[in-house]
Amino acid sequence: MQKVGENRRQSAQSLLKKYNLSRIEDLPKGEIDRAMSTGSGLDPERFEEYKLFEKHSQLFKESLDRFEPKAFAVSSGPLDGFTDGGGALKYPRRAEYSANPEC
Repeated sequence: MQKVGENRRQSAQSLLKKYNLSRIEDLPKGEIDRAMSTGSGLDPERFEEYKLFEKHSQLFKESLDRFEPKAFAVSSGPLDGFTDGGGALKYPRRAEYSANPEC
């Protein structure tokens, strides 16, 4: 995370020189973000590191909720006379589920 801050500072410093300004607040709004997305002011190796970091952090953020349920459903099987596996698959009727004393 420190490298991201360093990259932003380095990019901001190059923008300050480009616009001949002394304070970051005087830069046009969104200029640092545009510079970070194009890599201006960064050497190519650091820009590639930044792009990889951004890609992996986006994947991490998207995967945070993968264990959260999206829907809740309870099923006790298909209704009598219906199957969920095609015509060759036959389920016993509900009446046939009675307790079997032989087991």
